[in-house]
Amino acid sequence: MNQLIGSSAHPFGFDWIAGHPIKTSPENAHLSIRFPSNPEISGGLHLKLVPSDGTSNTTPLQECAREIRNLIDLQPTICLKPEHRKKGRPVSPSDVAVLLPSNKDVAALKRMLDKVGLPSMILGGASVFESDEASDWLTTMNGIHRSPSNRWIRGALCTRLFAFDATSLSELEEHPEKWDPVMARFEHARALWENGNLPEALSMLSLHFAWKQQLVRADQPERRLTNHLHLLDLILQYHENRHPTPDALIRWFDERMCDPDPRSDEEILKLEKQEDAITLLTMHKAKGLEFPVVFIPIQPAENNTRYKTKTPFIWHDAGGRRHVAIFNEDVTPEAQDAYARESISEKARTQYVSITRAKVLCRAYLNCNVKKLSALENWIQKLPADAEPSDADTRDLETRLRDGINQLEHTTQGAVRAIESWGQPSVRQTIMSFAADPAPGDTTPLLEPRDPPPIPHARSFRSFSGMLRGVERATDHDVMPPDDPSIQTQDAPTPAAPDADDLHSFDKGTAVGNLFHAILERADFSNPSQWLTLVSEHLETFGYDRSRWTATFVDLIRKVAGSGLGGLVPAGTLARKDPHSLFREHEFTFPLNFEPEAIREIGTLLEHIPADQSRENVPYHIPFTPATSPTGQSCMRGFIDLWFEHNQRIYLVDWKSNWLGARSEDYDAHSIQQAMNTHHYHLQYLVYICALNRLMRIVRPDYDYNNGFGGVAYVFLRGLDSRNPDASVYCTKPDESLVRACERWLSW
Repeated sequence: MNQLIGSSAHPFGFDWIAGHPIKTSPENAHLSIRFPSNPEISGGLHLKLVPSDGTSNTTPLQECAREIRNLIDLQPTICLKPEHRKKGRPVSPSDVAVLLPSNKDVAALKRMLDKVGLPSMILGGASVFESDEASDWLTTMNGIHRSPSNRWIRGALCTRLFAFDATSLSELEEHPEKWDPVMARFEHARALWENGNLPEALSMLSLHFAWKQQLVRADQPERRLTNHLHLLDLILQYHENRHPTPDALIRWFDERMCDPDPRSDEEILKLEKQEDAITLLTMHKAKGLEFPVVFIPIQPAENNTRYKTKTPFIWHDAGGRRHVAIFNEDVTPEAQDAYARESISEKARTQYVSITRAKVLCRAYLNCNVKKLSALENWIQKLPADAEPSDADTRDLETRLRDGINQLEHTTQGAVRAIESWGQPSVRQTIMSFAADPAPGDTTPLLEPRDPPPIPHARSFRSFSGMLRGVERATDHDVMPPDDPSIQTQDAPTPAAPDADDLHSFDKGTAVGNLFHAILERADFSNPSQWLTLVSEHLETFGYDRSRWTATFVDLIRKVAGSGLGGLVPAGTLARKDPHSLFREHEFTFPLNFEPEAIREIGTLLEHIPADQSRENVPYHIPFTPATSPTGQSCMRGFIDLWFEHNQRIYLVDWKSNWLGARSEDYDAHSIQQAMNTHHYHLQYLVYICALNRLMRIVRPDYDYNNGFGGVAYVFLRGLDSRNPDASVYCTKPDESLVRACERWLSW
């Protein structure tokens, strides 16, 4: 270093800043490095020239990442004393530091090192909200909060927490028996979160989807696991201290990602195991630090903007007095020239500090394609730090630099030299077998898609649709794919006009049923001013044209609010209810121990369902016999769309988005009764009533079904008519004997 700056007049741009000789610290005086692949190479300043002919097809950062990988694989030995080389130790990642001009460069190199399987850590100046793991958490929280939207759930499954790739995700969606349990868990997590229990929601997903195991299998497991736990801690801390709604928490997290604060002790990246990590930092943060090996891939003055000064700026005159240029009239040629020289001087001092951070070896890259030279490139040519290219020297920059390096190599006895490569390792060595390379005996290529994680199986639980699986035509239209032919009525109705914007022409399928339910779950029937925003947000979430469909769904909420639920309650009852008195998406779980013989009694009673006077009594046949009834011990799990109390009676409501035809007339009593029979909704509401009875007997010991239960209403949403509040609704109150027979069948 003394030879490098000593041969240059004004190495720091000003004659009053001298380049004093450097003294090696006593503890570093005997350090050396030896390359087994090339014993002639020792430590010092190793320079690599990026050719000016355009033959290099890599950027300095890419080349730096490749060379660090190569250096570690070569396993050069750091020796405490030259005579004790056998007692040296191989260079490890923690011996290496990379100094870069900006935080942006640091982040870019971090991503490249991750790709080549090198553990690295950013020393200060980085927020955990700038990490890839923050994006994973934001996507996962949106997936939970916006469930059952398939689009958001798919996004969450593609994060590192769930580790699904396109192939495994496509396979999952093609098998409803696998997809349904996944969606159910997201909806369960959402319900927990909305009830204020975010920790339990995240714990449940983490357990079922093996988050920790997925992170350990990923690249850089310790770094990723550290970041995920750090972010989880910040999320739960904010949740506990502020008690925000899900929307508010997601908004706060998104704002932190948009405006991270690396100076915050809360946000600054926590360090994983430092003994195995390359240190990445900016040059300005390197003062006072030392590292055995230092890489400087980008020189600090290559993007010199000498004459592009912007106010305000500070400069000093020839006498050392300080001036501040604020207005345009302050920007004189003298001020511009002084400011430019001071900027060059600052970069030269930064260059000096960067090179002298290395104890044994400094690897610096010189770009021969730049117009403005760095201080290092000028020092090599024995020029002042602020020297401009001379017209008298006709040699190109690469030639001038090579000539200067050759002279330095001679005068420094090889301490400064141009080295293209240290050699190639004969056998690839691994740094962290559990992070970057396959485990011993594992022949699976690192970058090939991994097998999808195991899908949680729900065999210990039964939903109503799961109980009916395998029964002919038992699928609910609410959960039917859009192209399923069974959504068409037997008479093949005339399609609606393409420009019709009523619910008869709206899409069909699983996602559509989820949209209907999501809107009605969150609608405040007593507050019409809320409906427009609610509908607009949900249409956007589910990918529908808000300008076309908002008015249609606002009108749907209005019809529901004004409905009399088929005559069970006075018209407009829901609109007069406090939203807190409406229990929506009420989850229930109770143990089952099926008694197959009870099926016979249920079947007999259901065949004679008493219809009200306005409905045709279409016989219904239960899909089970004692021989085909579900058996064994398990749990029944489901969600009641809505139940509420009115005049000291309990009412149960289920929303149905079934498409029965393209005209309002297709939702008459006969068609609805057929839908109730075809999809076994009679059996479904009996299960729901049994669950509600069980709850009522717990919270109200004096509860009596005959006097305390008002009835059940199945509302077929597409056929609602504001002119007839009781239209498109099937309502009934099953006889107590039928309910008791169902309770015996479920045998809790």
